[in-house]
Amino acid sequence: GSLSVDRDAATIGVQSPDGAPIIVATPSQAWEELYQKCHESRRADVVWMGNGLPEQTLGGENCTWVVPHFGILEINGPIISSPNSPPTYVRGKHAQLLRRLLENEGLVNVQVLDTVASLRVHAVRKLLWASCLWLLCHSKDPALTVSQVHSKEATLLRQLVEDLWP
Repeated sequence: GSLSVDRDAATIGVQSPDGAPIIVATPSQAWEELYQKCHESRRADVVWMGNGLPEQTLGGENCTWVVPHFGILEINGPIISSPNSPPTYVRGKHAQLLRRLLENEGLVNVQVLDTVASLRVHAVRKLLWASCLWLLCHSKDPALTVSQVHSKEATLLRQLVEDLWP
C-alpha cells in the first residue's frame, strides 16, 4: 500500500489494513490535529516520528514513538545520516518493524527501548542536540549547512551537548 496520505483526508487510518502502522513524520505542532483525525480504532497504530516529546494525550504508551537521528530532505530522497550520529530510538507496538525498515534503508544504528519514559529522555536530549546544531549553523558568516557542521564542527557539537546534558 501507499505510505502517504492525503493531507485533506477527513479521517486517517481508513485506507490501510487494521494493525498496519500509520507513520506520522511531520513537525510536532501538527501531531494533535493528526491524532484527532485518526480513526479511533487505529490510534494504537500511529507511529510518531519527529523532534517532539511523547505525550499521553497523543496515545502515550499505546503508540509507537521514534526519536530520529537522520534526515530526509525531499520526497523519496535518500536518508542523510552520519556514523557519528546518535542512534535512532524507537519504542512501542511497531518498534521492531520500524527498526527493520530503517536498518534496511541504511540506518544501522537503531535501538529499541522498553518504556516511554526512557524514550522521553532521548527525545529531550535530541531537542538539545538539534538546538546546538542550529546554533553552530548560525555561528559563522556565512551560515554553515547541517552537513558542514557535521564535517567541520562535529567535536564541538558533541562537547556542547555533553556540557549541557552530562
